[in-house]
Amino acid sequence: MRTEVQLKKSRLFGTGETLAVVAVICQAAAVVSQRAAAVTVNPIVGSLVNIGPLFFGGLIYLWLSRRTTGSPFGKPTRWALVAGVVGALASNVIALPILLKALSLGGAVIVAPIVASAVIWAAILARIMIGQRLTKYAYFGFGIFGAGLVLLMVGQMSGTPLSAQWYFAVPLALAVAILYGITMSLTGYSLANGLSQSGSIVISGITGACGLGALVIILRQPMVILLPDTLKLILAGILQASGLIASTAAFSKTSVLSVATILVTNIILTSLLAWAFLGDTLNPLMTIALGIALCGLILVQYSRSK
Repeated sequence: MRTEVQLKKSRLFGTGETLAVVAVICQAAAVVSQRAAAVTVNPIVGSLVNIGPLFFGGLIYLWLSRRTTGSPFGKPTRWALVAGVVGALASNVIALPILLKALSLGGAVIVAPIVASAVIWAAILARIMIGQRLTKYAYFGFGIFGAGLVLLMVGQMSGTPLSAQWYFAVPLALAVAILYGITMSLTGYSLANGLSQSGSIVISGITGACGLGALVIILRQPMVILLPDTLKLILAGILQASGLIASTAAFSKTSVLSVATILVTNIILTSLLAWAFLGDTLNPLMTIALGIALCGLILVQYSRSK
């Protein structure tokens, strides 16, 4: 007989899938909020503001975890802690300012699908670092995603770009995707070697806030940005933290493949929201390209679950 957990995970659409949908909505809205502020803010200062909710949320989560479990960080090895810190530096201190710059140049419709390719880079890194085999589905997914991305660029050329330098957003977004892929791999290593979820989140928030704060001081960046943009970045940070909590909870309620497949659909919702509320270009050719790219990402997710 199957256990209650197995029965829950076998449902087509249950609590886990609902939480994954919530995570998608939060993540998409967060990117649109970042895009709305990115045009005018300083990327480094804006990133520091953006990371604030994760920093404070992580401390609250750590406190709650300590009260409920008594071991908020788990029992991580030394290298698990190092991997957690390095992953946080890659995603929050290096990638986040680059992401804001990419959004200011290319908009969410161009940037979001490229950043979503982090799952591809994580798969490639797993192949290089630990010899994890890539199936034929993975290679097929890579190809489909690449074709969708090329078609997306063609569609952007026939539309009205956010800026004349929109094409610079492509390598910037690709750098962010690679850095996120590195973070995904390092976070997976940390969690597999004793670091708790609450410990991982608080390390991410503290490392990001300290690293970005140091950059602001070293580079002598003025801590003055328009109030509306500050609020947009704070809202983005709250939405990102909420999406992280929802997606993590979803993985405990249903299968990894089900959650991962739902999560990658955020590239569609992000593009639609950016088009509807911010006026980013989204013509029929770009819509088709997004669908093709999404199919490629779903295939990659499927291959990783195998």
